Amino acid sequence: MSPWLELKRKHTEEVKTLLMTYNHLTITEAARAIGIGSNTLRTWSFRLGVPFAKRYGDTTAIETDQTKIQNQFISLAKIPW
Repeated sequence: MSPWLELKRKHTEEVKTLLMTYNHLTITEAARAIGIGSNTLRTWSFRLGVPFAKRYGDTTAIETDQTKIQNQFISLAKIPW
C-alpha cells in the first residue's frame, strides 16, 4: 500500500476510534463535545458503522455492508506531489 493510502487509512481509523469514544452520547451532544457539526458527525457515524444513542432509547442507523465500511475513507487533501 502506498504511503498516502496508509495515511488515509490511519486517519479513518483514528476518526472511528474518536467516534467510538463518544457514541454513548446523542449525535448533538457528541458533536458539541468533539467540536464539529452534527450533520458531519451523523454522516461519518453512518459511513464508518458507529451507532450513537438516540434521545429516547435505541441507536442511530449505520451502514451494515462491511465492505463499504472497510472501503470508507475520511477526505484528506490531494496527494501533495
